Amino acid sequence: MRFPFALPALLALTFAALAAPASAQPGWAQGEPIIEAQLVSERAQTLPGDSFHIGLHQVMPEGWHTYWRNPGDNGLPATLDWTVPDGVSVGEIAWPTPIELPLTADIMDYGYKGEIVLPVPVTLSGDYAGDSVTIGLSATWLVCEEICIPEEGSFSMTLPVGEAPVRDEAGYWYVRGALDAVPQPDPALSGGVDVENGRFALQVSGGDFAGDPASWRSVKFFPFEAGLIRHAAVQTVEPVEDGFLLLTEPGYRVEGALEPGQYGGVVTYERDTGSGWQPAAFEIRAEAGAVTAPIENAAPAAPPAAPLPLGNLAMLFLLAAGGGLLLNLMPCVFPVLSIKVLKFVRVAHNEAGA
Repeated sequence: MRFPFALPALLALTFAALAAPASAQPGWAQGEPIIEAQLVSERAQTLPGDSFHIGLHQVMPEGWHTYWRNPGDNGLPATLDWTVPDGVSVGEIAWPTPIELPLTADIMDYGYKGEIVLPVPVTLSGDYAGDSVTIGLSATWLVCEEICIPEEGSFSMTLPVGEAPVRDEAGYWYVRGALDAVPQPDPALSGGVDVENGRFALQVSGGDFAGDPASWRSVKFFPFEAGLIRHAAVQTVEPVEDGFLLLTEPGYRVEGALEPGQYGGVVTYERDTGSGWQPAAFEIRAEAGAVTAPIENAAPAAPPAAPLPLGNLAMLFLLAAGGGLLLNLMPCVFPVLSIKVLKFVRVAHNEAGA
């Protein structure tokens, strides 16, 4: 919802930003990028039939973050749009393990801080005939601190095509580090999910969890699908036979029961190596309805809400209207809107002077 009386305030603040000296404005308000980004490659030279990885390498200032494939309650994941010649294919992002990014007690995001590489596989056909290959990338991402700024970048990389592959030393280690952080499926593990009495349950059996429960701890589930669970809800974990049972609150996409099928995600935990606790992660594909452990800690389903009186509905409408106004003026929204207004004004001015 948008309100006409919010526009004058936005314009006033925008023109105030225009009038402020450049030294008083943060770099992003002057169009400077927040994230340092570049393309990196495992290869300095490739050959027909070769498969390797390239990646978008991002370095974030302290306090800023970007987002995982499921950003959680807010945010957007990076999007990568590739341009390659015939005979070259580029796959999907291999997402490294995310971290939790709590904003409030009720808002939880998933993403990255500090430095990250988003790797993708590249394959040349066996009959690729060019003496070089140029790979172009148009990327967009959202970077947030107390405010959120959308950024974009265009990148290009040209690799010679020879008779043997040649490793790019710096790019190789950037990409390998990212790939090592990508959770992989473990064939020794099996999983099931279910919803019972208002609780979402994930059961995992086998692997590290088939032994002594004291040998693992700090289990956390990151679903691939937004809205499958309430991201900020507490996740409780209890050992069961040959594994564990994780309980939390279902999200808005779950209405009483799960649809048949598999539900994917990443499970992070710590395991006892004998010389200390080591972080670990794996990808899980869990079958709906395949939870065999009793969900003893399931909370009773909430009773249906009684219809609201008309007066309460009117009050809720007013509160929603007030919330819409606040959203227009929140720090996460205003800088983005003001930047767009500034760009529009500058473009219009340049066109008028042309």
